[in-house]
Amino acid sequence: MSTPPNDSQQSFTSQDIDAWVLTAQARCAALHMKAATSYNSIKHHEAFAGMSALLQQALEKVHMLNTHIRKMMHTACDRATAVQRHVTPITEESRKWGERRDGYPPSPEEIQKAESRLLEMFRGGHRQDMGISSTEGMA
Repeated sequence: MSTPPNDSQQSFTSQDIDAWVLTAQARCAALHMKAATSYNSIKHHEAFAGMSALLQQALEKVHMLNTHIRKMMHTACDRATAVQRHVTPITEESRKWGERRDGYPPSPEEIQKAESRLLEMFRGGHRQDMGISSTEGMA
């Protein structure tokens, strides 16, 4: 896994990170073997210089991944905020609609009361109030 420029939008998968870790472990093991089998001071110096370079690369990778994760978190937070801004008016409108339709549909008791009132109107001679004479509707 090579180091992209700092402004890169490269995305890292878990497979990319696993591959880099395995490569770093293999390089580290090779450097340890080189240091352990070498009694010559030049080879020891080369091994430790290699370990130092590997450590520096590892720190750069960790910094790069940390920066990438921070950018992803910032993007996720921005998206969550945008969704919340979008949902808030919809939720408020839904709440208002629910308040407007409170009592709808009417309960069975309310329907029965309304039907009873209508029946009473017809039985009580209120037909004329509705433009119907008491003899017209009795056919």
